[in-house]
Amino acid sequence: MAALQKNGPFGPGAAFTRLLLSLFLVLATYNPSGRSYWHWLLSDGGTGPKLLVGLVLVAIYVALVIATWEVIGFTGMFLTAAICLGGTLLLADFDLLDLADDTTVALLLCITFAIVIAVGLSFSFVFSRVTGIIHTRGSIH
Repeated sequence: MAALQKNGPFGPGAAFTRLLLSLFLVLATYNPSGRSYWHWLLSDGGTGPKLLVGLVLVAIYVALVIATWEVIGFTGMFLTAAICLGGTLLLADFDLLDLADDTTVALLLCITFAIVIAVGLSFSFVFSRVTGIIHTRGSIH
């Protein structure tokens, strides 16, 4: 049990922080408002800063996707995205979302991707708190 408390307590605030950071990263990379890395990349200007920021973003995404894949795998990623889709369709059924609007759909896809990353980053902590089983990596590839 001491190993669980070694890294400090994990609660709803920590999971929410991971969600906010994931949302920030994804929406800073692309969002339908026109103010994102993607739009900056397509604008005129120097390529040096754009290349540097792009490489940093790729490195961050690779690390996060690998971490998510290691913890929840394809099945967890698929189920998380499917739950987001179900919630989206439920909100659309109550006329709270307009799925005919391309901007709304693009934003929902970005939010879904951020949620998948946040679940992948939080699942191991939640799983160990609920079951007492700690995820470890068997070998380094």
